[in-house]
This record gives sequence, structure tokens and C-alpha cells, in this order.
Amino acid sequence: MITILLTILKIIGIFLLVILGLVLLILCLVLFVPVKYRAKGAKHPEEMGVSAFISYLRPLVRVRVSYPAEQIVSVKILWFDLLKPREETKGGMRKEKAAGKKTDRDKKETFSEESSDQQKNPEVKNVGESNTGRKEPVEMNPERDQSSQNREERDTSKREKAEEKSDKKAKKKTDKKAPDSEEASSEKAENKIVAIAALLWQYKEMYPDVLGKVFRALKTILPRKCNIHLIFGTGAPETTGYLYAAYCALGEYLPGTIEFEPVWMESYLDVEFELGGKIRLIHFVTAAVKIIADKRVRHFISEIRRI
Repeated sequence: MITILLTILKIIGIFLLVILGLVLLILCLVLFVPVKYRAKGAKHPEEMGVSAFISYLRPLVRVRVSYPAEQIVSVKILWFDLLKPREETKGGMRKEKAAGKKTDRDKKETFSEESSDQQKNPEVKNVGESNTGRKEPVEMNPERDQSSQNREERDTSKREKAEEKSDKKAKKKTDKKAPDSEEASSEKAENKIVAIAALLWQYKEMYPDVLGKVFRALKTILPRKCNIHLIFGTGAPETTGYLYAAYCALGEYLPGTIEFEPVWMESYLDVEFELGGKIRLIHFVTAAVKIIADKRVRHFISEIRRI
């Protein structure tokens, strides 16, 4: 008996270890395996084209995006296509529209055939006729009709009066409550704004640390391969000069090679770019853990919730 229990426990333990191993493997793949991306494009005065490729464990997941093209988005997992080309979807839509048109035509043809049959056969029976073809007499009593009409008019007038009274009462109540509610809501909003501003000023010392951690995580998204050639002009020399000055000041800190040629006297845009990089989720997870682990941040969040 003991040996049977031990074997059962052994099987359960092996099963749990296998599940834990699979969970750890999936977590490691999600956190440490990068998502690779590449993008190419050009915008000329006469034409434009952009294409991008995203892959994760490259034979596993592949996504292609291109514009303008017949196939805008394609997603593949191993050898299976999750999104079909655009031509097939268009063909299916056209077939459905054609089938719908055919059904409408069939309905019109059947309706026309029925009307032609009625014209050809004058013996078709109208509503209110008997089997012999003679019209049945319809009993009419004008006094009853007038009395019923008078009752209906009285009922409608009573309903309208009751609705008017109820509307007037509701308007009076809303007119009394509206100014009070507006004043109370405005006061609450002002108090919240003042309290939030005071909290932001109180915790101003933690902003550089938090922003530094966020920017370090965002740096990992920046493309390692970056080649951009830009010929640009806004049409106004002043704004073009401001943009060119910003490029000259920040050009050393930008990744890759970026060439900016200003056009001073006209609005013009001509761009050619090529990008490529990797994104790892572990960088964002570590940055989020570091930010949440800070006591000042947690205290700041709790104070905002109380407001």
C-alpha cells in the first residue's frame, strides 16, 4: 500500500515539475528573447512606399507590413497564414455582393411574374370578396364610430395634460438642483486640482530618478541601425532654421546616421530611411520593478488614491 502511494506521489511530482519547467521556459522566452524589427521606406514628391518586417523566434512568428501594396499585412506562425492576402478578401466580397445582387434580381423577377399573372387572370379574388366572387356587405354604424373617436380624443387630451404636468414638475426640480450641483462639482474639482498640485510639488525630488529609469528603458527600443536622408522645407525660412538648429544641436545624440538638408524658400519633403533594432521585455520589467520598489513612488500613489 505504501509503495503504491509513493509511486502516485512520484508521478504527481514529476508532472508538477514538468509544468513548472514549461512555465519557466515560456517566461524566459517572453522576457529575454528579443522581438526584431526592420523598416524601409521613401517619400518622394511623386510616390511613397513603406515596408516593415517584425519577427519573434524568426521561424515561429513573422509579420510583414507594406504600403501601398495589394497585400498590406501578412502574419505567419510557422508555415500557417493567419491573414490572407488582400486580393482573396476582395474576391470574396465581390462574390458575396454578386450573390446578393442575384437574389434581389430573382425577387424582382418573381414579383413581376406575379403581377403579370394577376393582370392576365381577372378571376383573381380581391380582399373582402367571397368565394362566389360577390362582395360581402360590411356593416357600418356612424354613431358608434363617432362615440369611439370622441373617447379616444378625450383619452389623448388627458394623457397630454398629465405629461405636461409631470414635465413641469421635473423642470422645477432640476432648476432648483442644477445651480447647487454645479457649484458643488466645481468646488470639488478645484479642491482636487489644488491637492494634486500640492502633491506634485511635495514629491518633486523623485522625478529625476524616475525619469532616468524610464529613459534608460526606452533607450533599448531605439534602432541600432538607422540611416535617414531628409530634404525638408516648411516654406518659411524661420521655422526651417529652427528645425535645422535643433538637428545640429542633437545630431550627436541621435542613433545611426541622419542627414538633414534644409530647403529654405519652399515647402518640400523628400525622405529615405532604413531602420533596424531589437526590443526585449526584460528591460521594461526591470525598470517597472525599480520604480515600484521606491518607497516615495508607492507613497505618492497612495496619496493620489485618497484624493
